[in-house]
Formats: sequence, structure tokens, C-alpha cells
Amino acid sequence: MGGHALQLLNITTERKTTPEFFKIYTEVVLPFHKIGFETHLVKFYREKSTHGDIDILIMTQPNRNIFDLIKEYIPTKGITKNGNVISFEYNNFQIDFICVSPSHWETSVDFFDYDPTGNLMGKIAHKFGLIYGFEGLLYKFRSTTSHFSEDIIISTDSAKIFNFLGYSYSEYCRGFETLNDIFHYIIFGKYFNKSIFQLEELSSVDRKRNRKRDTYNAFIKYVGLLDFLDVKKDYTFEKDKSKYIEFINSSFPNSHLIDKINVLKEKERIFNEMKLKFNGNLIMEKYPELTGKELGYVLTHFKDSYSNFDEFILNNTQEEIFNQFKIFYHGTN
Repeated sequence: MGGHALQLLNITTERKTTPEFFKIYTEVVLPFHKIGFETHLVKFYREKSTHGDIDILIMTQPNRNIFDLIKEYIPTKGITKNGNVISFEYNNFQIDFICVSPSHWETSVDFFDYDPTGNLMGKIAHKFGLIYGFEGLLYKFRSTTSHFSEDIIISTDSAKIFNFLGYSYSEYCRGFETLNDIFHYIIFGKYFNKSIFQLEELSSVDRKRNRKRDTYNAFIKYVGLLDFLDVKKDYTFEKDKSKYIEFINSSFPNSHLIDKINVLKEKERIFNEMKLKFNGNLIMEKYPELTGKELGYVLTHFKDSYSNFDEFILNNTQEEIFNQFKIFYHGTN
């Protein structure tokens, strides 16, 4: 994705015309179709004349290694893997296989098509305290007092997700003639605000990643013309994202967001109570000889000695817990 993954292997590729692009696509996916894999060519605007790489979604299958199958079926000068993306050379061109599980197939198709729409819509979702990605729309519960966290699925229905974020799904499905048409689609969404896309507004990781994306940088430049064209599209978001929870819950009642947040808050309370009563630091204070792997080994076996360790911690005082740990520890030495 982006056309640069193979540079680390010292493999030089070239841009291809659209007819060459489709010919290569057919040659690359044919062996995989023959052995039962489903693929999807990531869609692009119709007037795109040259391409730096091909992005192809491929549905994963149990006990079948796509990386090894590429080496078996595709003549290539080199292949590399980064997360769920496998990049390889074919006919002096970069091919990116994006490996997708069956459960995330439909949402992945809509997220990856028409770059950079998925990335840009994700920035809008973030302002509501949500994550939009290949898994759909998620609410990430993050504790303010500990490392406790969990993801809540809000929706995997693309039409509903697009509508919530202020966009027409039917218009999106019709596709786009030019890259500027994609930019117009994003700009004239209900919640567009040009400032949220600026690199300085992004997290350090996101900023570093998007600096390398040609389409994202082209969008930033295009947005810079809005003031010159006197286009006023600056939706004002609440700084406190928690104010959107009721709105999200009512927009996606089947997500049961508020109920699930309350359940997670209770789990967080229990988690914090347990950590206060019993943790590795407290053990090392009482038993300085226990550190590193040995500490981990003793802790694991102490926990395994109870059918319900959480219940044991919650139903006993810290004094009683450490009395039991003392008996266990000395019994193992």
C-alpha cells in the first residue's frame, strides 16, 4: 500500500498504465481463484491513468498460509510482510495482498475502496470518540485509572456507518470519476472541518504515517484552497467526546453502547480493586528474592491454584490473601 514496501528489499518497481494494471491483476489473482480464495480489487477513481501498485483484498482461510502460497504460485523477485499486508514484486510492479478474515470482509471492502475516503472518514469518527476501520465502527473503552481496555462494536453495516458520519452510502457505491470528486465527497459531508485533517492535529504515529501517503497530502493541499474559494465548511465538535455517547447509543440502538460501557466500568472497578490488593510490586516488597521470570512463574501457579482467583481476591482482605500466598510460596520451596 503506497508503492514503497519493496524498497527495503532493494527492488525497484515502475508505474503501470490502467490496461497494464488490470492485466497484471488478472494474472496475479487467477492462481488463487483456482484454489478457492476470494479476492477483491480495491476500487479507485475512474480517470486514474497510472498506478504505483495494486491493492488486493484476499480472504483468509484456516490453515492456509497466503505468504507461502504466493511464493509457490507467483514468480517474484521478493516478498515482505507488514502486519496483515503482504507485498511482493511481479512484472516490475508492486502487489499488495491485504489479508482479511471472513468476519471483516464486507466492512473491509467499503473501508479500503476509493482511497483516501476510509482514512479521512476515520478522522471524523475520531471526533465522536469512535474508530472507523476495516472492522467497522468501534467504540474503544479506555480506563482513565489503569490499563484496562476493551473494544465495543457499534456497527458493521456500512450504509448506517456512512449515514452516521454524514455521508451518502449510495453515492459512494456509484464511485468517482476523479480524485477531486473524492475530495468533494468528503468536504461536503455533514461534519466536515478542515482543521481535523491537518498533520499537526494528528497523533505522532498517525502524522508520520500520513506524511508518506500521496493521496492524503493531495487532500490537505486541496483543502487549503477552501478559504481561497470561500467555501465555509467547519463543523464544530464538542471537546468532551463523552457528550456523544447518548447520540451514538440512540443512532445504533442494537449496539447497547451505554449498557456495555456500564458493564465495563464495573469490570474496571473490580480490576482496580484486585490490583490494589495483590500485585507483583507488593509481592517484591515482601519477598525481594522474587523477581523477573521467577516472580512470573510463582504468580501464575498461585493463581492457577484457585478455581476462581478473581473471586478469591475480591472476597478476602489483603492480609488473608498474603497469608495464603505465604503458605503457597513456602510450600513450593
